[in-house]
Amino acid sequence: MIGDIVGQLGRKAVQDVLPGLRNELKLDTVIANGENVAGGRGLTNKTAQELFDSGVDIITSGNHIWEHREAYELLDSEAPVIRPHNYPPNVPGRGFVVHNGIGVLNLIGRTFMGITVDCPFRGADIALEVLQPQTPIIMVDLHAEATSEKMAMGFHLDGRVSAMVGTHTHVATADTRILPNGTAYVSDLGMCGARDAIIGWEIEPIMERFLTQLPTRFNPVDKGAAIFNSVLIELDDKTGRAMSIQRVDRQVEDHGSIGDFHSHSTYSDGRLSPTELVNLAASRGVRWLALTDHDITDGIPEAEEAVSQHPGMSLIHGVELSTDVPGNEVHVLGYFLDWHDPDFQATLAHFRESRLDRGVRMVERLTELGMPVSWERVQEIAGEGAVGRPHIAQALVERGHVASIQEAFDLYLSRNGPAYVERERLSPIEAVNVINSVNGLAALAHPRELQGLDALLDQMCQAGLVGMEVFYKDYLPEEVERLRLTAERHNILPLGGSDYHALQGPGEKLPGDIPLPPEAVERFLELAGDRGRL
Repeated sequence: MIGDIVGQLGRKAVQDVLPGLRNELKLDTVIANGENVAGGRGLTNKTAQELFDSGVDIITSGNHIWEHREAYELLDSEAPVIRPHNYPPNVPGRGFVVHNGIGVLNLIGRTFMGITVDCPFRGADIALEVLQPQTPIIMVDLHAEATSEKMAMGFHLDGRVSAMVGTHTHVATADTRILPNGTAYVSDLGMCGARDAIIGWEIEPIMERFLTQLPTRFNPVDKGAAIFNSVLIELDDKTGRAMSIQRVDRQVEDHGSIGDFHSHSTYSDGRLSPTELVNLAASRGVRWLALTDHDITDGIPEAEEAVSQHPGMSLIHGVELSTDVPGNEVHVLGYFLDWHDPDFQATLAHFRESRLDRGVRMVERLTELGMPVSWERVQEIAGEGAVGRPHIAQALVERGHVASIQEAFDLYLSRNGPAYVERERLSPIEAVNVINSVNGLAALAHPRELQGLDALLDQMCQAGLVGMEVFYKDYLPEEVERLRLTAERHNILPLGGSDYHALQGPGEKLPGDIPLPPEAVERFLELAGDRGRL
């Protein structure tokens, strides 16, 4: 049973921890309190589905369940979402459910809660008359402020239910025990939410309230390290008696964003296979990963299979196209592509051939410069992927011509380097058109060094550009802010990606290690949904 899940960061903690726990502990059923899931107060259809996708089976709630009116319909549906039973009988929803053979009863306390509800003790007695004939396993969530009220309920129900746990205070208690007649008990499960916060909420407004007694607006903390509080209860499925109860608490370190919209695998110039890339991203809390290999989409099927092993994670079908404007190389990212389209694949194949020819000529130039590398070795390094400059750089490192891949680019392979060779490219407008032709969403990649950015964006936006990388791997805060304002000025989305290649060079960030805020991820997904891409 999982404590109060608070806001975006609480949901992320559940997404990060719960799938692994289900496998590790061989869990049969997971019950979570979801009254604070949506923005810190209430529950929505979308946030409820996120919990179900992460491995939650039944959602209980409390006094904040009424914050979003769409929850009313959810409570009246067949979904295993319940509200406190001792609210007046004419309110939406139900206060208990039997799901997969397990009865779950939700109650709310009256002491210090500031609400008028029916007696939770008598409400429990009435509910048990219905539940006990159906199942010997009955789990109770009492959402209450006073520890004494929770303890009293524990003894009131001892021997009649399998477990009585408290929620609402967001502070995990250390009093797990089996009561004398066989009911598992804990005063409060705790919470899932920000570690460096006051019960999941921003510190400063709460401190101001305490210091001044003036009203302030509280918001959940949605960034940083998180905690995951729960208890594991083992039951005798025949008698329903508790055999053990123990705390299962985890800390989730801050890995950055739940979205990473720029990454590369061995199918282009990355060093990790799609499976390895997905597993790494999942371990770091990324829930929306775009695979954007250069001029190739062949890694998508393998990445899809890998993502299917991580509940709550989704793959965005992407690609990165290289384009040219006078004096600049411009990269354009495509997302949510109909990537099977034969004309699109023919276009990509043509550009891969151009890459191959360019690679041969760059190797020839390196030989002329006294830095010979084997073309056969470059192809071996690339494997099944499209040959790119990082593969040539790795060959230079292997031959001892340079100390690192970064040095290879700095001295020889960058756009102004002596071994650089141009290749056939699209214009930025043509790249946007290619992406649009397969119902994709186009975004400008790593724009920091581009000259005449505003003029370029004017043209690309007219062609249908929807976003630009603002939160890019090593951009400084002042650069991020400048680009964010630029994106706002052009009415396009501020997106972000790590551009992860696993090259281990200076400045490389791991998947998700970007300051892309949750609201930017949500805006992007909303646009994709509006365009019918989700």
